[in-house]
Amino acid sequence: MVSYTVIPRLGNKTTALKHLRPLFQSMLGSYYCEPFLGSGCVLREIKRINPDAYCLVGDCDDLLSNFYIQAFMNTDALVELVNNAPMHENIFNQLKSGEYTDPLY
Repeated sequence: MVSYTVIPRLGNKTTALKHLRPLFQSMLGSYYCEPFLGSGCVLREIKRINPDAYCLVGDCDDLLSNFYIQAFMNTDALVELVNNAPMHENIFNQLKSGEYTDPLY
């Protein structure tokens, strides 16, 4: 099974999953604590194996942590924001020049 990351992060554990999977089997029905959530690939694998597992996760990157909080707790609002986000080939140049104003705010 191949696992893909939502957000690529330095130190990503995706390539190590093949070695970690056997350890997860013994964790079924227990708690999982991940202080460096990063891309979330280990969390997704544990939840795939045991959807009822209690997981406590965090990351020192507050923007990344907030993304996951919003993804899990405000999924519909996040999807709506992404779907309504302006997509245009010149948006980078507008942001760089300071001419861009966000229509969502």
